[in-house]
Amino acid sequence: MVGFGAYVGNTVMTRPAVLIERVWFVVNDFFSGSQMRTLRVVESSGSVALRDLLEKHPRVKLEGWRPSEQLMIRFIEGGAERTLEQARISQDGTYGLIELMDNNPLVCAERASVPGALATLGLICLGPLARAEMLTAEPTVEPSFNEDAEELVAALRLEGFHGGVHLAPSTGERAGLLSVRCIAPLRAHSGAEVEELFAELYGRSFFLRPAKERGEDQILGSPYATYSLDAARLKGERVLEVRAIADADGKCGAAQMIHVFNVMAGFEEDLGLSRLPNMEQTR
Repeated sequence: MVGFGAYVGNTVMTRPAVLIERVWFVVNDFFSGSQMRTLRVVESSGSVALRDLLEKHPRVKLEGWRPSEQLMIRFIEGGAERTLEQARISQDGTYGLIELMDNNPLVCAERASVPGALATLGLICLGPLARAEMLTAEPTVEPSFNEDAEELVAALRLEGFHGGVHLAPSTGERAGLLSVRCIAPLRAHSGAEVEELFAELYGRSFFLRPAKERGEDQILGSPYATYSLDAARLKGERVLEVRAIADADGKCGAAQMIHVFNVMAGFEEDLGLSRLPNMEQTR
């Protein structure tokens, strides 16, 4: 992709033209019921789990993958090159937790990004509170893994909270799982109001559930994440405890990449994501 347009042969395809072509692909798939449109993934990097998900994806032809700590998918659609990355902050609506985003910018985005592991779990816990302007002070974030909070702070800023976070790493987590515990000072809201807020934002999501609906054994090796709310200290101390947990290759990694890739391509959001393949190879 160069400048305002995408080069196709000896012609330049402008962004409006690219958008029209992408919309045509999506509409054609919808009305024809076609399962034949396959996208070329010309370059990708990341975990073995990402490679395996791309190889098994029914609408992907994987042409390139290399091991890396940085997740990336570059694919060709209608002559245009499109890229999905991880932890690349953007203010144009193409970065964030998919459950808190408008999908429309992703459908026509040339470049998009999912959050890294800490930002993903932190946004699950704090994103709704930031968006609702409920946070009154810097929340404490206790991850079960080592990662700095720079991206999470920037991500929360996009959701409307312009303070920082206090990072206080906790003890470890079950192998393969990542978790975050957040202690959030709030305005005077009841536990019921907070539960309603989370249910409104996450109730129809594909891969985010209350912890009471899925145990850790159901999260391990899956594309799901769970969250739990503890409002016991809300009335007296005006503090809410929120915890989120996900598989390192699931919602915190490869599976989230495939989820957003599906949205960008106009596929069903859960296509190719029933379970994580070859779990024993990714640990």
